[in-house]
Amino acid sequence: LKIRLIESMLEFLSGKKVKIKIPKLPYKELSQPLQQIQNQSAGWGLRYDFRETRFEHEQVSFQAAGQVKTADGRTIDISVQLNMSRTFFSHQSISIRAGDALVPIDPLVINFDGPAAALTERNFQFDLDCDGEMNQISFVGSGSGFLCLDLNEDGRINDGSELFGPRTGNGFAELAAYDEDGNGWIDEADEIFDCLRIWTRDAQGNEVLFALGEKGIGAIYLGYADTQFSMRDSHNQENGQLRSTGIFLRENGGVGSIQQVDLLA
Repeated sequence: LKIRLIESMLEFLSGKKVKIKIPKLPYKELSQPLQQIQNQSAGWGLRYDFRETRFEHEQVSFQAAGQVKTADGRTIDISVQLNMSRTFFSHQSISIRAGDALVPIDPLVINFDGPAAALTERNFQFDLDCDGEMNQISFVGSGSGFLCLDLNEDGRINDGSELFGPRTGNGFAELAAYDEDGNGWIDEADEIFDCLRIWTRDAQGNEVLFALGEKGIGAIYLGYADTQFSMRDSHNQENGQLRSTGIFLRENGGVGSIQQVDLLA
């Protein structure tokens, strides 16, 4: 009955026929002790994304010109032009997650050598949500890296607790907690500035940590704007969502971008 209710809801939202198939569990799995089953994950996941964009544009033009001669011999030049147009745009987006469906977790990405973040198609194992279990996630492409804080100073990033965003869902807010002088920037006046690192991977997959100064970054602005954008691979499979974008200042006076990216973990 529950599955049919979900199917009916999805059909109502999308206007399309939906059929959900639930695989049958082997007998051994069904006969496990109740407590053991309760401690496990659901074992299934539902992930439904529906996006519909509608665009209409209509235009009509009318033009008439000529001369009219009246009975008294006068000539009247006539000219009339009429233009009418209308435009309509609507966008609908629906996302539903249930069971063990992938949950987006959003670390901050700093783009030190490029305009915006891009995700690699190759996944790697990393405990992004700090639950002790490894997640399969995408890494950022060349020219970008995750903003991080090596808490235990072991020269590597061990899990999502050393990134900005996975713990609260707002990396900019987590970073703002270190703004000691309250000027809206993380800069050399804040103690954390010299401790921040950019977590990158080279072409061979080796992890490299850079200090902000090594990439010419002088200050990170704590304000940001919503910039919703789906990040998909070459097969049009979603591997992340861009949520928001802010800026940083370079030591040479230039400007770069810092972004909050939801990774599916």
